[in-house]
Amino acid sequence: MKLTIFEVPENNADWPRWLEQQLVGLEFAGLVVQLETLYKSQPRQQQTLDEICGRQLPELLQRGLGSLSTQQISALFQNPAAILELQEQVLSSGGSYWDQVPLSAADREAVNQSTTRVSQAISKESNRFPNVQLANSKNAPETTRLSGKAVATLAALAATVLVVLGLWSQTGGKPSGWGFDQPGLLAQDVSARKYLSNLSDAARQWADKRPLNAQELEKRLTEFRHGCDTLIAAAHKPLDDVDRKWLVGKCSDWAKEIDSYLAELRRNADSFSDVNLKADKTINRLKDALKKRALELS
Repeated sequence: MKLTIFEVPENNADWPRWLEQQLVGLEFAGLVVQLETLYKSQPRQQQTLDEICGRQLPELLQRGLGSLSTQQISALFQNPAAILELQEQVLSSGGSYWDQVPLSAADREAVNQSTTRVSQAISKESNRFPNVQLANSKNAPETTRLSGKAVATLAALAATVLVVLGLWSQTGGKPSGWGFDQPGLLAQDVSARKYLSNLSDAARQWADKRPLNAQELEKRLTEFRHGCDTLIAAAHKPLDDVDRKWLVGKCSDWAKEIDSYLAELRRNADSFSDVNLKADKTINRLKDALKKRALELS
């Protein structure tokens, strides 16, 4: 999962435009998951979209988020359910303004690549079946320009399909309840040394259940990987800035390794034994690094 939450602009004057791009972008679902993880352990009064935006809601559906104050956008960040509802209303009732919101460079590239793959597939089928009237480069524009709102609609539909098919956990779904997702682990008021030591003990839980096949290993890795996202997004209050940056940086590196193992396993189920061995080594290295860092602290 892309860590979109780290891309929030430092200048709060840029928040409205940035959040507009997220609402019509491809990484919106990931952002909501990350915000929910970040704020779930912080006591706060939940606010609805109507409570945050009030009478400004009809205006922002027509003219964007520029009319909202910094405090209102901050409240949206702290209430992921309200942001979800806002996207639903933008997609269903938003005016032409939202068709003009530009996609980010990464989202535009992803859309262009997908469009190219579809065009190539259509051309290939046209060559195989010349008598079938398929849209190709001779009778259709070379590039289809989808608006940000249209792309967001497709992404939202894709997310719905994932939920229906029970695949949401593979892209950052619900916490597993073990490892870094165990309740209360990241909210403890302890010393920095104890905090990192507890994280090391949590990583040790990887060995509590040994996968017997590729399917079980994929599930176990996916759950552990979700815990990495939880860890990355946490506030880590017992740690100072140096140790916090070290932890987040290390977690990001470990998460990338696990992503590569999941990709390898999904490409080839016969790689089960090899991937299982590599995952063991990575998570043991992770556990040892956390313990070593803890012991270095006074």
